[in-house]
Amino acid sequence: MNEETKKLVLEKRDEGKLVFTTSEGFMSADIKEFIKQPVDGVLYDLNRLEETALTFLEDPKWVNDFAVALTIRELYRQLEQLKKDCAPFQAQIDQHKTYKLQEEL
Repeated sequence: MNEETKKLVLEKRDEGKLVFTTSEGFMSADIKEFIKQPVDGVLYDLNRLEETALTFLEDPKWVNDFAVALTIRELYRQLEQLKKDCAPFQAQIDQHKTYKLQEEL
């Protein structure tokens, strides 16, 4: 990585964006929007699908890439479970938000 790329990546990070490489070059995306896609899309865009990691067995970094994929999958699974667990309380949460907003006005 050259200094110019490092500067770009760090500047985008400070803007709440991530930079990743595609066949067309670097792309930037808002991190909050990026993670709204399904886990397979995230791993694909980051070139971290398990099957991709397994194609680089000659580079010891593949082990960490594989671990990253598993970690991201598990985080997505836990997030979905939390959403399901919290769903029955969503109406109360929305009502509380409305109440707090009215208090502020």
